[in-house]
Amino acid sequence: MGNILYKEGVNEEVWASEDVPAKMRAVKIKGDGEYHFDPECPTPRVGAGEVLIKVKRSGMCHTDVGAIAGHMNPMMGLKEGEYRRPGHEFAGEAVAVGEGVDPEDWKGTNGLALALYGYCDDCFNCAEDKYNLCRSAVFTGIQVDGGFADYVALPAKHVLQIPGDVSLDDAFAVGDALLTAQHALNLIYAYSTEGFIAVYGGVGGLGMAVIANLLTDIDEEKIISIDTREEFLQVQREILGIHVINSMGEHGPRSVAKELKKLTKYGLTRVVDCVGSGGRMDGAFGAVEKLVQEGNFDKASFEAAMLTEFAGKGTVMDAIAAVNKGGQVCVVGSRDKEHMLFPVGNWMGREVGVIGPWGGPYETAESILNSMDQEEYAPDTEAGKALAMLRGKECPFTKEGFDDGYEALTKGKVMGRVYFNMDL
Repeated sequence: MGNILYKEGVNEEVWASEDVPAKMRAVKIKGDGEYHFDPECPTPRVGAGEVLIKVKRSGMCHTDVGAIAGHMNPMMGLKEGEYRRPGHEFAGEAVAVGEGVDPEDWKGTNGLALALYGYCDDCFNCAEDKYNLCRSAVFTGIQVDGGFADYVALPAKHVLQIPGDVSLDDAFAVGDALLTAQHALNLIYAYSTEGFIAVYGGVGGLGMAVIANLLTDIDEEKIISIDTREEFLQVQREILGIHVINSMGEHGPRSVAKELKKLTKYGLTRVVDCVGSGGRMDGAFGAVEKLVQEGNFDKASFEAAMLTEFAGKGTVMDAIAAVNKGGQVCVVGSRDKEHMLFPVGNWMGREVGVIGPWGGPYETAESILNSMDQEEYAPDTEAGKALAMLRGKECPFTKEGFDDGYEALTKGKVMGRVYFNMDL
């Protein structure tokens, strides 16, 4: 077949809608802190029950950064000499199907890949349609190859078809950011509250996704975005009409809980924490080391050092402190090597609920796509404007484009997502 992997039409046990090249562009990682842009990576073969997606849009988030850095190595399970193609938030065109998949179901359609790739369909969570909590769940871009590539082969039953009137620019973020955000909001019954809702890390990818989803049903005057990047916060305030709080004051970190209590008339009832920060283990080790060096390592000094490092620190503890009695906190973000000491009375004595989401069910992703199809995220609405902010920085899928996007994301130079437009 030369330079063509599949020719248009029937290819033994594969049907293709167009000629598929044998080589493609892809990013490869080994979890060693480096990434490699390969312009001639072998195009994946589509197996039985699979569909081949020609990727058109692919988003980058801090999970991808963590995979590159090696934080996902236990999940990736790479052997010596192996690599993974990351990327877990992408959408594109279905161009080939394997044995057992009806071509008529996929001709001329766009497909959306969710972060969740597979599940056992046998455990008690699967029995309750909570596939995102399956004991054998497999995640695209971590345990199997993902969307930082021109083509991805995935089981057809795990790819959602995008409604015809929904653009790929809007749809690609449903695979992770919008899905995780919506699931988080559902877990804390955010849409039923009469009070204010605060979003920590509000100008980041997940934070913007939470705000975009909220704006489909919640008045902007009830939404508060909290972050340290003043320029982006002011853009949100001016364009979306939401409240904003810069958690870094002129003289260092300010008490966000106090600022929230000043702002809210009837109280803060819901918080979505897209940062998940607390005290750092390396700080605790340093404090203990200092005590040993000073010869002052006793129970009282140790307890004081630990409380200084952990108690009340970070966005999680701030969120719990800020929410009213009976409020709900959903922690979406997480950071490596960070831990917290939880004063039990902070939530037990006030009936405060604390929960965390893990991706989201397929039905939730379908509901978001349907909302897009029904124009709940139309460009002239607040939700549509927030969705445009979520898209953040657009980059071509080239080595230079990937370098540019990676630097922008890791250095906090972009609001929302970095995403790659394969058509540029």
